[in-house]
Amino acid sequence: MNSYSNLKKISLISGIIFFIIILLIPHPEGMEISAWRTAGLGVLMSIFWIFEPIPIYATALLPLVISPLFEIVSFQEAATPFSNQIIFLFLGGFFLAVGLENTGLHKRFALKTLQILGKSPNSLILGFLLTTSFISSFVNNTSTAMMMLPIALSVINVLKDSKLLVDNHNISNFSVSILLSIAYGASVGGITTLIGTAPNIFMAGFINTTLGLQIHFIDWLYIGIPLLIISNTLIYIVLNKLLFPITSDKDFDSRDYFKDEYKNLGFWKKEEYIVLIVFLLAVFMWIFQPFISKFIKNLSDGVIAMVCAMLLFIIPVDWQKGIFILEKKSINKIPWDAILLFGGGLSIASSIEKTKLAEWMGKELGFIGVLPLYFQILLIVTLIIFLTELTSNIATTAVFLPILSSIAINLGENPLLFVIPATISASCAFMLPVATPPNAIVYASGLVKISDMTKAGFMLNIIFIFVITIIILFIGIPALNIK
Repeated sequence: MNSYSNLKKISLISGIIFFIIILLIPHPEGMEISAWRTAGLGVLMSIFWIFEPIPIYATALLPLVISPLFEIVSFQEAATPFSNQIIFLFLGGFFLAVGLENTGLHKRFALKTLQILGKSPNSLILGFLLTTSFISSFVNNTSTAMMMLPIALSVINVLKDSKLLVDNHNISNFSVSILLSIAYGASVGGITTLIGTAPNIFMAGFINTTLGLQIHFIDWLYIGIPLLIISNTLIYIVLNKLLFPITSDKDFDSRDYFKDEYKNLGFWKKEEYIVLIVFLLAVFMWIFQPFISKFIKNLSDGVIAMVCAMLLFIIPVDWQKGIFILEKKSINKIPWDAILLFGGGLSIASSIEKTKLAEWMGKELGFIGVLPLYFQILLIVTLIIFLTELTSNIATTAVFLPILSSIAINLGENPLLFVIPATISASCAFMLPVATPPNAIVYASGLVKISDMTKAGFMLNIIFIFVITIIILFIGIPALNIK
Protein backbone atom coordinates (compact mmCIF):
# COMPACT_ATOMS: atom_id res chain seq x y z
CA MET A 1 0.00 0.00 0.00
CA ASN A 2 1.37 3.42 -0.97
CA SER A 3 1.98 5.79 1.94
CA TYR A 4 0.22 9.11 2.11
CA SER A 5 3.05 11.54 1.29
CA ASN A 6 3.83 14.66 3.30
CA LEU A 7 3.13 16.75 0.21
CA LYS A 8 -0.40 15.37 0.03
CA LYS A 9 -0.93 16.01 3.74
CA ILE A 10 0.31 19.59 3.40
CA SER A 11 -1.81 20.23 0.30
CA LEU A 12 -4.92 18.84 1.99
CA ILE A 13 -4.52 21.11 4.99
CA SER A 14 -3.33 24.16 3.03
CA GLY A 15 -6.18 23.89 0.53
CA ILE A 16 -8.73 24.01 3.34
CA ILE A 17 -6.87 26.84 5.12
CA PHE A 18 -6.69 28.95 1.95
CA PHE A 19 -10.42 28.42 1.41
CA ILE A 20 -11.22 29.53 4.98
CA ILE A 21 -8.94 32.57 4.73
CA ILE A 22 -10.60 33.70 1.49
CA LEU A 23 -14.00 33.38 3.15
CA LEU A 24 -12.88 35.52 6.10
CA ILE A 25 -11.20 38.27 4.06
CA PRO A 26 -13.53 41.02 2.77
CA HIS A 27 -14.20 40.63 -0.92
CA PRO A 28 -12.51 43.12 -3.28
CA GLU A 29 -14.38 46.23 -4.30
CA GLY A 30 -16.48 45.69 -7.37
CA MET A 31 -16.77 41.96 -6.80
CA GLU A 32 -19.89 40.20 -5.52
CA ILE A 33 -19.58 38.11 -2.34
CA SER A 34 -20.69 35.03 -4.29
CA ALA A 35 -17.88 35.61 -6.79
CA TRP A 36 -15.35 35.90 -3.95
CA ARG A 37 -16.56 32.61 -2.47
CA THR A 38 -16.35 31.05 -5.94
CA ALA A 39 -12.72 32.18 -6.07
CA GLY A 40 -12.15 30.41 -2.77
CA LEU A 41 -13.73 27.25 -4.14
CA GLY A 42 -11.60 27.57 -7.28
CA VAL A 43 -8.39 27.87 -5.23
CA LEU A 44 -9.38 24.86 -3.12
CA MET A 45 -10.15 22.73 -6.17
CA SER A 46 -6.99 23.87 -7.97
CA ILE A 47 -4.78 22.84 -5.05
CA PHE A 48 -6.58 19.50 -4.73
CA TRP A 49 -6.39 18.89 -8.48
CA ILE A 50 -2.69 19.73 -8.70
CA PHE A 51 -1.44 17.76 -5.68
CA GLU A 52 -4.25 15.15 -5.44
CA PRO A 53 -4.57 14.80 -1.64
CA ILE A 54 -7.95 13.28 -2.47
CA PRO A 55 -8.93 11.62 -5.78
CA ILE A 56 -9.47 14.18 -8.55
CA TYR A 57 -13.00 12.91 -9.18
CA ALA A 58 -13.83 13.52 -5.51
CA THR A 59 -12.55 17.07 -5.89
CA ALA A 60 -14.93 17.43 -8.84
CA LEU A 61 -17.86 16.83 -6.46
CA LEU A 62 -16.94 19.76 -4.20
CA PRO A 63 -19.19 22.27 -6.07
CA LEU A 64 -22.21 20.13 -5.15
CA VAL A 65 -21.34 20.55 -1.47
CA ILE A 66 -19.79 23.99 -1.15
CA SER A 67 -21.87 25.97 -3.68
CA PRO A 68 -25.27 25.53 -1.97
CA LEU A 69 -23.89 25.64 1.59
CA PHE A 70 -22.09 28.94 1.02
CA GLU A 71 -24.83 30.41 -1.17
CA ILE A 72 -22.72 30.60 -4.30
CA VAL A 73 -25.37 28.97 -6.49
CA SER A 74 -28.18 26.55 -5.70
CA PHE A 75 -27.66 22.80 -5.66
CA GLN A 76 -29.72 22.53 -8.84
CA GLU A 77 -27.51 25.08 -10.60
CA ALA A 78 -24.35 23.32 -9.40
CA ALA A 79 -25.63 19.91 -10.45
CA THR A 80 -27.06 20.82 -13.87
CA PRO A 81 -23.63 20.84 -15.63
CA PHE A 82 -23.23 17.16 -14.70
CA SER A 83 -26.00 16.41 -17.21
CA ASN A 84 -24.55 18.49 -20.05
CA GLN A 85 -25.09 16.83 -23.43
CA ILE A 86 -21.33 16.90 -24.06
CA ILE A 87 -20.82 14.49 -21.16
CA PHE A 88 -23.09 12.02 -22.95
CA LEU A 89 -21.10 12.48 -26.14
CA PHE A 90 -18.08 11.43 -24.11
CA LEU A 91 -19.99 8.54 -22.49
CA GLY A 92 -21.19 7.27 -25.86
CA GLY A 93 -17.66 7.53 -27.22
CA PHE A 94 -16.39 5.44 -24.32
CA PHE A 95 -19.00 2.75 -25.01
CA LEU A 96 -17.88 2.61 -28.65
CA ALA A 97 -14.27 2.30 -27.50
CA VAL A 98 -15.21 -0.55 -25.15
CA GLY A 99 -16.92 -2.26 -28.08
CA LEU A 100 -13.71 -2.00 -30.11
CA GLU A 101 -11.71 -3.42 -27.21
CA ASN A 102 -14.18 -6.23 -26.40
CA THR A 103 -13.99 -7.56 -29.94
CA GLY A 104 -10.25 -6.89 -30.46
CA LEU A 105 -11.02 -4.88 -33.59
CA HIS A 106 -8.62 -2.12 -32.60
CA LYS A 107 -5.77 -4.63 -32.33
CA ARG A 108 -6.65 -6.12 -35.73
CA PHE A 109 -6.45 -2.67 -37.28
CA ALA A 110 -3.14 -1.89 -35.53
CA LEU A 111 -1.46 -5.12 -36.62
CA LYS A 112 -2.65 -4.75 -40.21
CA THR A 113 -1.26 -1.23 -40.42
CA LEU A 114 2.07 -2.23 -38.88
CA GLN A 115 2.25 -5.18 -41.26
CA ILE A 116 2.17 -2.71 -44.13
CA LEU A 117 4.63 -0.21 -42.62
CA GLY A 118 7.13 -2.54 -40.96
CA LYS A 119 9.71 -2.70 -43.73
CA SER A 120 12.55 -1.04 -41.78
CA PRO A 121 13.22 0.34 -38.28
CA ASN A 122 12.42 3.86 -39.42
CA SER A 123 9.19 2.93 -41.19
CA LEU A 124 8.20 0.80 -38.21
CA ILE A 125 8.56 3.76 -35.85
CA LEU A 126 6.48 5.83 -38.24
CA GLY A 127 3.94 3.01 -38.36
CA PHE A 128 3.55 2.97 -34.58
CA LEU A 129 3.20 6.75 -34.52
CA LEU A 130 0.54 6.85 -37.24
CA THR A 131 -1.37 3.85 -35.91
CA THR A 132 -1.41 5.11 -32.34
CA SER A 133 -2.48 8.62 -33.30
CA PHE A 134 -5.28 7.37 -35.54
CA ILE A 135 -6.71 4.95 -32.98
CA SER A 136 -6.41 7.62 -30.26
CA SER A 137 -8.61 9.90 -32.37
CA PHE A 138 -11.57 7.71 -31.39
CA VAL A 139 -10.37 5.57 -28.47
CA ASN A 140 -9.28 6.92 -25.09
CA ASN A 141 -5.56 7.75 -25.30
CA THR A 142 -4.78 5.74 -22.15
CA SER A 143 -6.43 2.62 -23.60
CA THR A 144 -4.64 3.17 -26.92
CA ALA A 145 -1.23 3.42 -25.25
CA MET A 146 -1.97 0.34 -23.14
CA MET A 147 -2.86 -1.62 -26.27
CA MET A 148 0.15 -0.52 -28.32
CA LEU A 149 2.75 -0.96 -25.57
CA PRO A 150 2.86 -4.79 -25.48
CA ILE A 151 3.00 -4.88 -29.29
CA ALA A 152 5.97 -2.50 -29.22
CA LEU A 153 7.75 -4.48 -26.50
CA SER A 154 7.34 -7.65 -28.57
CA VAL A 155 8.86 -5.91 -31.59
CA ILE A 156 11.78 -4.64 -29.50
CA ASN A 157 12.48 -8.16 -28.21
CA VAL A 158 12.34 -9.57 -31.74
CA LEU A 159 14.76 -6.87 -32.83
CA LYS A 160 17.22 -7.69 -30.06
CA ASP A 161 17.11 -11.40 -30.90
CA SER A 162 17.49 -10.82 -34.63
CA LYS A 163 20.87 -9.03 -34.31
CA LEU A 164 19.87 -6.90 -37.33
CA LEU A 165 20.81 -3.65 -35.61
CA VAL A 166 24.56 -3.48 -35.30
CA ASP A 167 25.03 -2.14 -31.77
CA ASN A 168 23.33 -1.43 -28.45
CA HIS A 169 23.18 2.30 -29.23
CA ASN A 170 20.91 1.66 -32.21
CA ILE A 171 18.77 -0.75 -30.22
CA SER A 172 18.42 1.83 -27.44
CA ASN A 173 17.50 4.61 -29.88
CA PHE A 174 15.00 2.36 -31.62
CA SER A 175 13.39 1.39 -28.30
CA VAL A 176 13.11 4.98 -27.07
CA SER A 177 11.79 6.24 -30.41
CA ILE A 178 9.13 3.58 -30.77
CA LEU A 179 7.92 3.96 -27.18
CA LEU A 180 7.85 7.76 -27.22
CA SER A 181 6.03 7.62 -30.57
CA ILE A 182 3.28 5.71 -28.76
CA ALA A 183 3.09 8.22 -25.90
CA TYR A 184 3.16 11.31 -28.10
CA GLY A 185 1.02 9.76 -30.84
CA ALA A 186 -1.69 8.95 -28.30
CA SER A 187 -1.68 12.55 -27.04
CA VAL A 188 -1.77 14.36 -30.39
CA GLY A 189 -4.15 11.81 -31.87
CA GLY A 190 -6.70 12.68 -29.21
CA ILE A 191 -6.68 16.30 -30.36
CA THR A 192 -7.84 15.32 -33.85
CA THR A 193 -11.52 14.78 -33.04
CA LEU A 194 -13.97 16.39 -30.68
CA ILE A 195 -14.26 13.15 -28.69
CA GLY A 196 -10.58 12.19 -28.80
CA THR A 197 -9.42 13.71 -25.52
CA ALA A 198 -10.85 15.09 -22.30
CA PRO A 199 -10.02 18.80 -22.83
CA ASN A 200 -11.78 18.78 -26.22
CA ILE A 201 -14.94 17.38 -24.67
CA PHE A 202 -14.80 19.87 -21.80
CA MET A 203 -14.23 22.79 -24.17
CA ALA A 204 -17.24 21.83 -26.29
CA GLY A 205 -19.41 21.66 -23.17
CA PHE A 206 -18.05 24.92 -21.82
CA ILE A 207 -18.68 27.03 -24.92
CA ASN A 208 -22.11 25.47 -25.34
CA THR A 209 -23.13 26.11 -21.72
CA THR A 210 -21.60 29.53 -21.10
CA LEU A 211 -21.29 31.10 -24.55
CA GLY A 212 -24.21 29.50 -26.39
CA LEU A 213 -21.83 28.35 -29.13
CA GLN A 214 -21.52 24.90 -30.68
CA ILE A 215 -18.66 23.23 -32.52
CA HIS A 216 -19.73 20.13 -34.43
CA PHE A 217 -17.65 17.03 -34.97
CA ILE A 218 -16.98 17.96 -38.60
CA ASP A 219 -16.09 21.56 -37.69
CA TRP A 220 -13.30 20.45 -35.40
CA LEU A 221 -11.74 18.24 -38.10
CA TYR A 222 -10.78 21.38 -40.02
CA ILE A 223 -8.34 22.07 -37.18
CA GLY A 224 -7.70 18.51 -36.01
CA ILE A 225 -6.60 16.92 -39.29
CA PRO A 226 -3.99 19.57 -40.26
CA LEU A 227 -2.73 19.55 -36.68
CA LEU A 228 -2.46 15.73 -36.73
CA ILE A 229 -0.47 15.72 -39.98
CA ILE A 230 1.89 18.48 -38.84
CA SER A 231 2.27 16.98 -35.34
CA ASN A 232 3.11 13.48 -36.56
CA THR A 233 5.64 14.88 -39.02
CA LEU A 234 7.38 16.94 -36.34
CA ILE A 235 7.34 14.16 -33.74
CA TYR A 236 8.87 11.73 -36.23
CA ILE A 237 11.61 14.19 -37.20
CA VAL A 238 12.46 15.07 -33.59
CA LEU A 239 12.54 11.46 -32.37
CA ASN A 240 13.94 9.61 -35.34
CA LYS A 241 16.12 12.17 -37.10
CA LEU A 242 17.33 14.63 -34.47
CA LEU A 243 17.50 12.96 -31.07
CA PHE A 244 17.47 9.18 -31.49
CA PRO A 245 18.64 8.38 -35.03
CA ILE A 246 19.25 4.81 -36.14
CA THR A 247 22.49 4.47 -38.10
CA SER A 248 22.30 0.78 -38.96
CA ASP A 249 23.02 -0.09 -42.57
CA LYS A 250 20.93 -3.24 -42.31
CA ASP A 251 17.26 -3.56 -43.00
CA PHE A 252 14.95 -4.96 -40.35
CA ASP A 253 11.84 -6.21 -42.09
CA SER A 254 9.21 -6.94 -39.43
CA ARG A 255 6.29 -7.41 -41.80
CA ASP A 256 6.37 -11.19 -41.43
CA TYR A 257 6.21 -10.85 -37.66
CA PHE A 258 3.08 -8.69 -37.80
CA LYS A 259 1.62 -10.93 -40.50
CA ASP A 260 1.94 -13.93 -38.15
CA GLU A 261 0.47 -11.95 -35.26
CA TYR A 262 -2.45 -10.91 -37.45
CA LYS A 263 -3.04 -14.54 -38.50
CA ASN A 264 -3.21 -15.51 -34.84
CA LEU A 265 -6.33 -13.34 -34.54
CA GLY A 266 -8.11 -15.75 -36.90
CA PHE A 267 -10.91 -14.93 -39.28
CA TRP A 268 -13.14 -11.90 -38.82
CA LYS A 269 -15.89 -12.64 -36.30
CA LYS A 270 -19.50 -11.58 -36.44
CA GLU A 271 -19.05 -9.22 -33.50
CA GLU A 272 -16.17 -7.45 -35.23
CA TYR A 273 -18.33 -6.75 -38.28
CA ILE A 274 -21.09 -5.41 -36.03
CA VAL A 275 -18.76 -3.03 -34.19
CA LEU A 276 -17.14 -1.90 -37.44
CA ILE A 277 -20.51 -1.07 -39.00
CA VAL A 278 -21.76 0.77 -35.89
CA PHE A 279 -18.45 2.64 -35.56
CA LEU A 280 -18.52 3.74 -39.20
CA LEU A 281 -22.17 4.74 -38.77
CA ALA A 282 -21.21 6.97 -35.83
CA VAL A 283 -18.37 8.61 -37.77
CA PHE A 284 -20.63 9.12 -40.81
CA MET A 285 -23.38 10.72 -38.74
CA TRP A 286 -20.93 12.94 -36.84
CA ILE A 287 -19.45 14.19 -40.08
CA PHE A 288 -22.80 14.85 -41.77
CA GLN A 289 -24.69 15.87 -38.63
CA PRO A 290 -25.37 19.45 -39.80
CA PHE A 291 -27.07 18.07 -42.94
CA ILE A 292 -28.91 15.17 -41.25
CA SER A 293 -30.23 17.43 -38.46
CA LYS A 294 -32.29 19.27 -41.08
CA PHE A 295 -34.45 16.15 -41.30
CA ILE A 296 -34.07 14.79 -37.76
CA LYS A 297 -34.57 17.49 -35.14
CA ASN A 298 -32.44 17.56 -31.97
CA LEU A 299 -29.82 15.27 -33.52
CA SER A 300 -26.72 16.44 -31.67
CA ASP A 301 -23.32 14.76 -31.56
CA GLY A 302 -24.20 13.46 -28.09
CA VAL A 303 -27.42 11.88 -29.34
CA ILE A 304 -25.50 10.17 -32.15
CA ALA A 305 -22.95 8.78 -29.69
CA MET A 306 -25.66 7.41 -27.39
CA VAL A 307 -27.68 5.93 -30.28
CA CYS A 308 -24.65 4.01 -31.55
CA ALA A 309 -23.73 2.94 -28.01
CA MET A 310 -27.24 1.58 -27.50
CA LEU A 311 -26.98 -0.35 -30.78
CA LEU A 312 -24.05 -2.26 -29.29
CA PHE A 313 -26.26 -3.18 -26.34
CA ILE A 314 -29.20 -4.17 -28.57
CA ILE A 315 -27.73 -5.94 -31.63
CA PRO A 316 -27.17 -9.61 -30.67
CA VAL A 317 -24.01 -11.54 -31.46
CA ASP A 318 -25.74 -14.79 -30.50
CA TRP A 319 -29.51 -14.48 -30.14
CA GLN A 320 -29.96 -17.94 -28.62
CA LYS A 321 -27.32 -17.47 -25.93
CA GLY A 322 -28.14 -13.82 -25.32
CA ILE A 323 -24.63 -12.57 -26.16
CA PHE A 324 -24.22 -8.90 -27.10
CA ILE A 325 -21.24 -6.66 -27.84
CA LEU A 326 -21.85 -4.62 -24.70
CA GLU A 327 -23.22 -6.29 -21.62
CA LYS A 328 -23.59 -5.55 -17.93
CA LYS A 329 -19.87 -5.97 -17.21
CA SER A 330 -19.05 -3.40 -19.91
CA ILE A 331 -20.26 -0.69 -17.53
CA ASN A 332 -17.23 -1.42 -15.33
CA LYS A 333 -14.86 -0.43 -18.17
CA ILE A 334 -16.25 3.09 -18.39
CA PRO A 335 -13.99 5.64 -16.60
CA TRP A 336 -16.73 7.09 -14.44
CA ASP A 337 -14.12 9.10 -12.55
CA ALA A 338 -13.36 11.02 -15.74
CA ILE A 339 -17.06 11.68 -16.32
CA LEU A 340 -17.43 13.04 -12.78
CA LEU A 341 -14.34 15.15 -13.44
CA PHE A 342 -16.02 16.67 -16.49
CA GLY A 343 -19.15 17.42 -14.50
CA GLY A 344 -17.20 19.06 -11.69
CA GLY A 345 -15.15 21.11 -14.13
CA LEU A 346 -18.26 22.33 -15.93
CA SER A 347 -19.91 23.07 -12.58
CA ILE A 348 -17.11 25.32 -11.25
CA ALA A 349 -16.82 26.93 -14.71
CA SER A 350 -20.55 27.65 -14.64
CA SER A 351 -20.28 29.23 -11.19
CA ILE A 352 -17.34 31.36 -12.29
CA GLU A 353 -19.52 32.71 -15.10
CA LYS A 354 -22.79 33.11 -13.15
CA THR A 355 -21.18 34.96 -10.24
CA LYS A 356 -19.34 37.22 -12.72
CA LEU A 357 -15.97 36.20 -11.27
CA ALA A 358 -14.69 35.59 -14.80
CA GLU A 359 -15.84 39.05 -15.86
CA TRP A 360 -14.01 40.64 -12.93
CA MET A 361 -10.81 38.68 -13.60
CA GLY A 362 -11.07 39.48 -17.29
CA LYS A 363 -11.05 43.19 -16.50
CA GLU A 364 -8.14 42.83 -14.09
CA LEU A 365 -6.08 40.90 -16.64
CA GLY A 366 -7.07 43.08 -19.55
CA PHE A 367 -3.59 44.61 -19.67
CA ILE A 368 -2.54 41.90 -22.14
CA GLY A 369 -4.74 43.72 -24.64
CA VAL A 370 -1.82 46.02 -25.43
CA LEU A 371 -0.02 43.04 -26.97
CA PRO A 372 -0.55 41.91 -30.58
CA LEU A 373 -3.08 39.07 -31.00
CA TYR A 374 -0.45 36.55 -32.08
CA PHE A 375 1.60 37.31 -28.94
CA GLN A 376 -1.47 36.96 -26.72
CA ILE A 377 -2.14 33.48 -28.13
CA LEU A 378 1.57 32.61 -27.84
CA LEU A 379 1.54 33.49 -24.13
CA ILE A 380 -1.61 31.47 -23.47
CA VAL A 381 -0.25 28.41 -25.28
CA THR A 382 3.08 28.62 -23.43
CA LEU A 383 1.39 28.93 -20.04
CA ILE A 384 -0.99 26.01 -20.57
CA ILE A 385 1.60 23.63 -22.09
CA PHE A 386 4.09 23.99 -19.25
CA LEU A 387 1.43 24.12 -16.52
CA THR A 388 -0.08 20.86 -17.80
CA GLU A 389 3.28 19.15 -17.27
CA LEU A 390 2.40 19.13 -13.57
CA THR A 391 -1.39 19.19 -13.53
CA SER A 392 -4.28 17.23 -14.98
CA ASN A 393 -5.11 18.52 -18.47
CA ILE A 394 -8.84 18.54 -17.76
CA ALA A 395 -8.26 20.36 -14.46
CA THR A 396 -6.17 22.97 -16.26
CA THR A 397 -8.84 23.58 -18.88
CA ALA A 398 -11.58 23.71 -16.23
CA VAL A 399 -9.75 26.42 -14.31
CA PHE A 400 -8.52 28.54 -17.23
CA LEU A 401 -11.22 28.44 -19.92
CA PRO A 402 -13.70 30.66 -18.03
CA ILE A 403 -10.94 33.16 -17.26
CA LEU A 404 -9.56 33.22 -20.79
CA SER A 405 -13.05 33.51 -22.24
CA SER A 406 -13.81 36.54 -20.10
CA ILE A 407 -10.47 38.16 -20.93
CA ALA A 408 -11.21 37.78 -24.63
CA ILE A 409 -14.67 39.29 -24.25
CA ASN A 410 -13.30 42.27 -22.33
CA LEU A 411 -10.71 42.79 -25.05
CA GLY A 412 -13.43 42.72 -27.69
CA GLU A 413 -12.13 39.44 -29.13
CA ASN A 414 -13.99 36.24 -29.95
CA PRO A 415 -13.57 33.92 -26.89
CA LEU A 416 -12.74 31.01 -29.20
CA LEU A 417 -9.47 32.77 -30.08
CA PHE A 418 -8.23 32.04 -26.55
CA VAL A 419 -10.31 29.01 -25.59
CA ILE A 420 -9.36 26.77 -28.54
CA PRO A 421 -5.54 27.18 -28.34
CA ALA A 422 -5.68 26.69 -24.57
CA THR A 423 -7.67 23.47 -25.07
CA ILE A 424 -5.25 22.09 -27.66
CA SER A 425 -2.25 23.07 -25.53
CA ALA A 426 -3.56 21.07 -22.58
CA SER A 427 -2.95 17.87 -24.60
CA CYS A 428 0.60 18.83 -25.66
CA ALA A 429 2.65 18.25 -22.53
CA PHE A 430 5.48 15.92 -23.57
CA MET A 431 8.26 16.38 -20.98
CA LEU A 432 7.37 14.42 -17.84
CA PRO A 433 5.88 10.99 -17.05
CA VAL A 434 3.27 12.65 -14.84
CA ALA A 435 2.14 15.00 -17.63
CA THR A 436 -0.16 12.50 -19.40
CA PRO A 437 -1.23 8.86 -18.84
CA PRO A 438 0.44 7.74 -22.12
CA ASN A 439 3.74 9.27 -20.93
CA ALA A 440 3.44 7.38 -17.64
CA ILE A 441 2.58 4.11 -19.41
CA VAL A 442 5.64 4.06 -21.68
CA TYR A 443 7.90 5.28 -18.87
CA ALA A 444 6.74 2.34 -16.75
CA SER A 445 8.22 -0.01 -19.38
CA GLY A 446 11.66 0.77 -17.96
CA LEU A 447 13.12 1.34 -21.44
CA VAL A 448 12.68 5.12 -21.48
CA LYS A 449 14.84 7.20 -19.17
CA ILE A 450 13.31 10.35 -17.76
CA SER A 451 16.22 12.31 -19.27
CA ASP A 452 15.24 11.01 -22.73
CA MET A 453 11.59 11.97 -22.25
CA THR A 454 12.53 15.39 -20.87
CA LYS A 455 14.94 16.09 -23.72
CA ALA A 456 12.45 15.12 -26.41
CA GLY A 457 9.50 16.63 -24.57
CA PHE A 458 11.09 20.03 -24.01
CA MET A 459 12.00 20.34 -27.68
CA LEU A 460 8.48 19.36 -28.72
CA ASN A 461 6.92 21.71 -26.16
CA ILE A 462 8.81 24.64 -27.67
CA ILE A 463 7.95 23.58 -31.22
CA PHE A 464 4.26 23.10 -30.42
CA ILE A 465 4.00 26.55 -28.86
CA PHE A 466 4.59 28.01 -32.31
CA VAL A 467 2.73 25.28 -34.22
CA ILE A 468 -0.49 25.75 -32.24
CA THR A 469 -0.29 29.53 -32.52
CA ILE A 470 0.23 29.37 -36.28
CA ILE A 471 -2.56 26.82 -36.81
CA ILE A 472 -5.05 28.94 -34.85
CA LEU A 473 -4.14 32.11 -36.72
CA PHE A 474 -3.98 30.70 -40.24
CA ILE A 475 -6.30 27.65 -40.14
CA GLY A 476 -8.55 27.88 -37.07
CA ILE A 477 -9.78 31.43 -37.58
CA PRO A 478 -10.90 30.99 -41.22
CA ALA A 479 -12.08 27.37 -40.77
CA LEU A 480 -14.39 28.20 -37.84
CA ASN A 481 -15.22 31.65 -39.17
CA ILE A 482 -13.91 33.30 -36.00
CA LYS A 483 -14.27 37.07 -36.16
